[in-house]
Amino acid sequence: MKKILIIPILFILVHCQKSTKRSEESNHKEIVNFENQQFQSFGFQDKYDLNPPLTLKETTESEFKKYDKQNHSIINATPKMNRDNFYLETNHKILQFKKENDNSTNRKEDENRYEYLGFYPSLNMYAVSSNTVSEGLGFSNFELINKASGKISKIMSPGDDRIDQIFISPNNSHIAYFYNQIYDENNSFIGVLESNADKDYFKESRSFMSDQFNIHQLVWAGKNTILVKVTSDNARSFKYYKIDILH
Repeated sequence: MKKILIIPILFILVHCQKSTKRSEESNHKEIVNFENQQFQSFGFQDKYDLNPPLTLKETTESEFKKYDKQNHSIINATPKMNRDNFYLETNHKILQFKKENDNSTNRKEDENRYEYLGFYPSLNMYAVSSNTVSEGLGFSNFELINKASGKISKIMSPGDDRIDQIFISPNNSHIAYFYNQIYDENNSFIGVLESNADKDYFKESRSFMSDQFNIHQLVWAGKNTILVKVTSDNARSFKYYKIDILH
């Protein structure tokens, strides 16, 4: 009986030692204010304009439904937080974010508050929304944080509000996103960025703009194919399109 118990006990001891080591490493990391970190911005229209626009070809609802339930590979676990801040840990430091809340009385003009959006395992990146108010108007941005390097990539939208999320191609070579203008009905945008998450690399590839419809949903149907669900009557009816990002 004693011999049988040796392996489980050793496993427990090794596991405890590893957990203690990880905890000690985390406790010794510097906590830094995210507000003071440098970042790169991507998604500029003048760079998209250097390449031909994306072409949409009509497709069927049945084809779209083959892919519309796919996992967008985002994990929405709650980060560590206290009353005023939340924290995200990278390999070298811990980032501190001032939380977004409903109390606007203590908010300073142009002060950034943050909302945690989730974690993309295939990119090894956190996503946050930075939100600010200036002269009574709200503005927000979508930002990615590389968990390994801590580098920050801001993905610009064509309007005042942020994009909702990104859609990662099956081989991680591209990310797509869309945006519907807040103040202009049936005015929409699709952007596709080349991606190399290991090198914190994004590059404007191709884009598309329309004044005929809003985009309701977007999915990847292969490493170079995107399917789009659109509406021009406030979601009472839909049309479906296919995009080949290479042609």
